[in-house]
Amino acid sequence: MTEDAGHEPPRVAPGPVPVVTYGGRAVRIPAVTTPAWTTRVARSVLQKNLAVKAGESVTIETWNHSLPVARALVVECQRRGARPLLLLNDEEAFWGSVTPRAAPGLGHWGTAERSALAATDVYVYLWGPADLPRYDALPERIHSRLTACDMEWYAVAKKSGLRGALLELGHATPACARRFGVSLPQWEAELVEAILVDPRVLEPLGEKVRRAFHRRGTVRIRHRNGTDLELGLLGANPRLHTGRAGNRGQRGHASYMVNVPGGACQIALDDRRADGVLVANRPSVLTSDRWVGGRWRFQGGRLVEYAFRTGKEGFEQRLRAGGTGRDRPGLLCIGFNPRVHGTPLVEDFEMGTVSVSIGYNRSFGGRNDATSFLQLTLAGADVEVGGVPVIRGGRLV
Repeated sequence: MTEDAGHEPPRVAPGPVPVVTYGGRAVRIPAVTTPAWTTRVARSVLQKNLAVKAGESVTIETWNHSLPVARALVVECQRRGARPLLLLNDEEAFWGSVTPRAAPGLGHWGTAERSALAATDVYVYLWGPADLPRYDALPERIHSRLTACDMEWYAVAKKSGLRGALLELGHATPACARRFGVSLPQWEAELVEAILVDPRVLEPLGEKVRRAFHRRGTVRIRHRNGTDLELGLLGANPRLHTGRAGNRGQRGHASYMVNVPGGACQIALDDRRADGVLVANRPSVLTSDRWVGGRWRFQGGRLVEYAFRTGKEGFEQRLRAGGTGRDRPGLLCIGFNPRVHGTPLVEDFEMGTVSVSIGYNRSFGGRNDATSFLQLTLAGADVEVGGVPVIRGGRLV
């Protein structure tokens, strides 16, 4: 995305304040002003991504900054005859709980939340907290406590057979926009447009990519910016992200939780094969870290040289902490969402982009067990698999 100020998404003007009688007195209920697009997003997600049916139990977990979207999801659930439950993570309470004094209480999962998850048919999560840079700066011991129950959460969710969606809109906040140097209104507007792309449009595009990369062989990526890189495919089953719960090709503990927007295919790479140069022309963002103008050189299956215009320090910090395999190929990602245009945190979903990662790929069918995952993204490239063109100039062949 560009850094143009863009336009503030339209908002619903407050209407007349409703008056109801309660306890013999007239009580004025203040109207809630919410962005007009939230209804469109809620209807699209519940109908097209999650296929919510009447009578189903729907849990919506949000943070304060995403309450307008959560409210629209609640209303749309009721219109569809579903039964919504709204869970609120309060930002102020969260920051109070991660102080050293409160830290011993972190990482414990209550019986009530576990029971609610087990009884849920559909789960929608809006990312938080809003101040992601501050969250990233927390000590590692706090991060470990905050994520201690993640695997158990997924185990309960899988056993319950729920369908779930992780809404990227939760990441579009003032703190993140400042960190990434982008316009918040434009970022938000681009995410809305990408979310509204029907999974039925994305699925045939994703299947075309999946077929092309679902085999062993050599991938060659070239671009006039100096990119010329050869990688190896393992023949592992590519993982599609089209935004519809239960996508074909998804495996692993979180395969029933889909990313929204969708529009990418991730393919495990042979961690022993990589030779050449990859030069990015899209920023790379990982949580609140951002690196721009990346250039990687591989030799004999290892990253042997790297450079960045900005963000090198953050990249090096994550690389050092990656463990064995951190400098070896991990995944190849091909984007195919026509409404993503360099949008932060979903840059690799842009139509025709090619992203190469180093580090972990074990759960994707690979052999790399590194604890890090770092990638560069390139738009407008030519890509061949076994000498057969798959992408020309950033367009699927």
